[in-house]
Amino acid sequence: MSKPQFDMFQTLDATVPAKRVVGRADPDKVRRKLVRMLDELQGADVMPWDYRTQRYNQVVFPQMVNWLPEEEAQRLLAEFRSEIERLS
Repeated sequence: MSKPQFDMFQTLDATVPAKRVVGRADPDKVRRKLVRMLDELQGADVMPWDYRTQRYNQVVFPQMVNWLPEEEAQRLLAEFRSEIERLS
């Protein structure tokens, strides 16, 4: 059975949803995840992550803190960067 094919001349309005859904992260879930990551770093004597995981977390952590209140976000990010520096 074949899938229906889009009409090449169909208007854009017919193919794009009327409202764009923007997701919202739960700050409590984000906070728990960030604290877990920090705890793992703080409890380590050497970097606990392989290179790829470390690089990924260095990109993701600063983005995740944006879901938290500004003061808390800055504090967690400073702690994270300090731990990365200590273990590198």
